[in-house]
Amino acid sequence: MNLPVHWGQRWGMIADDLTGACDTGSAFAVAGIASTVVLSDAPVDTDASLMILSTGTRNETATLAARK
Repeated sequence: MNLPVHWGQRWGMIADDLTGACDTGSAFAVAGIASTVVLSDAPVDTDASLMILSTGTRNETATLAARK
């Protein structure tokens, strides 16, 4: 992965399960971009450039997943 990194820029991603969130974080880590996987809606204190929210909705219906 060859991504430009802009100091001070923050990114967010949404994953439907923990495995997908961790896979995404590790791919960005290889590119030198620090990430944090978030498992709840609690406040997170991190200096990571990328925050990945795991929604845990992989096995939910589309309607229920959209509500979460």
